[in-house]
Amino acid sequence: MQTDSKVTTLPKLPDHLWKRPFMQSLFKKNLKQLFYDPRHWRLDFKDIGQIKIQFLNFSPPEYDILITASATVNGKEKNLYFYEGIITKKKPEKGERVLGKVRINDSDVYFIDGYTSLDFSKKLLETWCREEKRNLTGFLGNFLGIKGEAEVTIKMLKPLFKPGEEVTTNYLYQCKGSVETKKGETEFNVLVKRFLPREPADRGNREYKIMKALPSGMVPMAHGGLVNCAFMINGNPQMLVLFIDFIEEGVEIGKEIWDLMEEINREKEGGKEPRAKLERLYAVVQEAVDEVIFPFHQSCFEAWHSAGRAVEPQDEYYRWYFKELQENLAALKNTELITQEEKDGLLETFTEAWEKVLQDIKATEIHRDLMWRQIMRTGKGNLVILDLDEHIKGHAGKDLADVCAANRFIAEDLPGLNKDYIRGVAEKLNRLILERYLKKAKETKAGWVDRLKEAVEVYLAYRHLHDAAYYAPAWRGAVDDETRSRYKKYVEFSMKWFQKSINQLRMILKEFEAA
Repeated sequence: MQTDSKVTTLPKLPDHLWKRPFMQSLFKKNLKQLFYDPRHWRLDFKDIGQIKIQFLNFSPPEYDILITASATVNGKEKNLYFYEGIITKKKPEKGERVLGKVRINDSDVYFIDGYTSLDFSKKLLETWCREEKRNLTGFLGNFLGIKGEAEVTIKMLKPLFKPGEEVTTNYLYQCKGSVETKKGETEFNVLVKRFLPREPADRGNREYKIMKALPSGMVPMAHGGLVNCAFMINGNPQMLVLFIDFIEEGVEIGKEIWDLMEEINREKEGGKEPRAKLERLYAVVQEAVDEVIFPFHQSCFEAWHSAGRAVEPQDEYYRWYFKELQENLAALKNTELITQEEKDGLLETFTEAWEKVLQDIKATEIHRDLMWRQIMRTGKGNLVILDLDEHIKGHAGKDLADVCAANRFIAEDLPGLNKDYIRGVAEKLNRLILERYLKKAKETKAGWVDRLKEAVEVYLAYRHLHDAAYYAPAWRGAVDDETRSRYKKYVEFSMKWFQKSINQLRMILKEFEAA
């Protein structure tokens, strides 16, 4: 993982702690079960090398633990940092997530996910209100503006994922209760986001920074969170857990779009013309562009990038573009979906696309991993954008292409015989997205939309390539027919759309060459 020279080297776990039965039980017997899920690490178990363990907080029965794992990915060494908050008990309480169990001195000891424990969470929030450190952990921001003595009462605490459910991005919890101080009682209802190990190392800080910078109506309120004071990047402690307002009665735009396309597909198959549903679908997508996607890019451009600079080779986004490209092409080659000759040709095409289309486009801050489910409608009816931990200085066309690719994915994944019709609906949505965005850009004289149509074509090919590369190893490695069939379908239509998109991109590049 790339960091700078100011990163603090973490000490290893003291040798004498390994001699304690509890430590041996927790780490030596449960380490693989707790921390080695390859989907959470985003790499194979065989790639994980040396493990270092550090206690950020050692206050039995509560422990904040940082695991640093070295890994070799595509021949390159990097580090991943995994945080876990644990409380130990002889008997778990209802609602607590049990991570493991061991028998010590004829008694069962349970390892509990601290963020499902009332005791752990209560103490954490009270410590935050009092502005105290917890050994090597501290806090960024403040909770409800409280600074001083406080009594926290937690009325509801639950993980937002089911036991055994695959968590691919972060662990999310809902925590609801009240804080009593000398000034009175304040209710709270927050989403707790515990980060899993992915690059970059400072993505928690990035998310908090952009949430504080964007207009308040566009994002939920960010309170701050737990930070690792022993790990500094550019002089700043790094966020382990982020607390933001929970969106009551929130509905993902992705669900609205998916449900509407499903209803449209069903009505069409039943011989009905789904005019009302189509109008509603177009309105939802238009609203997302007008109220979230365009204003997000506009706000970021005005705040950080109004000088109008392009992405340079030394910038992170430039490195990401080519690194991700190489990894995705390698995945397709390794799963025998393309030949070495095709791989070389595709690398040449995307390199040419950067040089001829993307190189001189003015940058703005982008989401980078935008999907419809990351735009949510609140109970009040307004839209907010979520999951901003990967935002980066880049090209707006990337975000637009990602949601356009999502429309194609929904159309392909819906069952039924009316495939051409529902594909046509998806393509009309994609045209609408670009039209609405360009209309807003013209109205505001936006400074970052040069070559937007061409950039979207580049990034559509890029996204379909990514999707095929993402699902191909799961398809090839499936051990049962049902899993194999599901992933094979995803690979096949991703490759189909990739081929269409890469052909379109090559036509665009020829036109640039002729001009």
